Amino acid sequence: MAARSGLPRAACGPRARYSPQTGARRRLLALMPACARRAALPAFGVRRIPWRQGARHERQPPPRRRVLLVASSERGRCTHRGHSADGVGHPRNTVSGYGRHFDERYACSMWAGNHSRPTRRCPVRDFFERLFAGTGERDGRPPASAGVFRMSLRIAMLGACPYPAPQGSQVLIRNTALAVESLGHEVHVVVYGYGAGPDESGLTIHRAAPVPGARRIAAGPSLMKPFLDVALLMKLREVVRRHRINLVHAHNYEALIVALAARACPVVYHAHNAMEDELPHFLYGGRALGAWLDRTFPRRADHVIALHERLAQYLITRGCAKERVTVIPPSVEKFRDRHLISSPISPKQQHDESGNKVSVPEFPIVLYTGNLDRYQNLPLLLRAMALVRQTLPDARLAIASAQRGRRPGAEMLHTPDFASLERVLARDCVVACPRVSWSGYPIKLLNAMAAGKAIVACQSAAPPIVHEENGLLVPDNDAGAFAEALIRLLRDADLRVRLGGNARETIRLHHDPQRIASQIDTAYEMAARNSRFSAF
Repeated sequence: MAARSGLPRAACGPRARYSPQTGARRRLLALMPACARRAALPAFGVRRIPWRQGARHERQPPPRRRVLLVASSERGRCTHRGHSADGVGHPRNTVSGYGRHFDERYACSMWAGNHSRPTRRCPVRDFFERLFAGTGERDGRPPASAGVFRMSLRIAMLGACPYPAPQGSQVLIRNTALAVESLGHEVHVVVYGYGAGPDESGLTIHRAAPVPGARRIAAGPSLMKPFLDVALLMKLREVVRRHRINLVHAHNYEALIVALAARACPVVYHAHNAMEDELPHFLYGGRALGAWLDRTFPRRADHVIALHERLAQYLITRGCAKERVTVIPPSVEKFRDRHLISSPISPKQQHDESGNKVSVPEFPIVLYTGNLDRYQNLPLLLRAMALVRQTLPDARLAIASAQRGRRPGAEMLHTPDFASLERVLARDCVVACPRVSWSGYPIKLLNAMAAGKAIVACQSAAPPIVHEENGLLVPDNDAGAFAEALIRLLRDADLRVRLGGNARETIRLHHDPQRIASQIDTAYEMAARNSRFSAF
């Protein structure tokens, strides 16, 4: 049998013979201090030993692939007689027989029955503990430089939707990707094969293969969705393989299902809503199907990001582990200071019956921004405006949307992009949000708050609003209370300014992109620890 230089005698078998090279290797290892041998190890990962088939008397079997091991009791020292441990926990030989040392990754250098048995440890978890913990130590050894070491990750930001598009989900994907990219991570946005125009954010966009006949921008289920999702799955697998993606950040349910089907790397699920709450707006009898979706898929993600506390508690009751759910509100783009309106517009001059000029106060407009889908509950706003005009006949309603349409008693403003929305919000206005769907997070509210506008909203669908502090809240589907709140703000300019200023401060404190990016980075760390897939 060929000699197996450097292997323990127990592993060589009863007929193994030792060559002269084995003794030479033992003598060289004995001259090298344990701390020097340990310092030669790589900082992270597992050392790869090259295999070479030499001459006949030098031949040895190829090394086996082993799992990273550490000794039990926090890398405890070997207590075998004849061994004493140095300061870092590696044994130092004091008697003959040192040549049985095999690998520095073992706390005990000999494979005898009375040695401490090493225990298994997940290499991914061990890596991320050293990477993100910031303890400044690796197995008892101080690092070369103090501080928290962070590594640039390759993130696939997955959205099962057309991109870009002037809708809340697409805006949230863009803002999240920009916030994560600001930390130094490499972000790849993977979306459907079409959008509502060119993307000007500078992000790296990977589009799935186009599906003939699929050009719908509006949210909700459609017959083309399964084909679009299959194309998205194929594109995601290609991006993960080609760019060596470390983690998939999936937005909303369809993206989560696609990410789970890819089975490639850790998955972070960014929950935009609960299907039990939103699906009935699109499908008759969709509540039961939505409840099944909520029980089945979110708990399969390695970590879940919920937009507000109520949604997080709902997902926990549907099977998600509490320690795997983090509440992170959306980030929002900052509006320029000129959009903060601090005074009402000038009153207009009219003539009375006698021909004399009189000043008539011109009230600001009531403004709604967003899409025209059913779940936005626009009939409530129209009923409230009919009541407002009974008290203030000159009150006007404007609806700013990227969609084309008509609503009775409302002025339609086309806002296809963020710049046009900025111009609309620069006017003196009171922003109304009649939505009552509790699980989502209306991005329109954050845009209005960032612009310093006074807001009236229903209490179930306004997570960032605190009544009488940064806006006014009314009971759900109460047209009378909604009209009274609008009249109060239309008449009181000082109240509009106070509420708008407080709303802008709320955005600065709780929705700053850098603050949100740091929280998402922590969620990535937790996902990598919980995942059964290696992030590297």
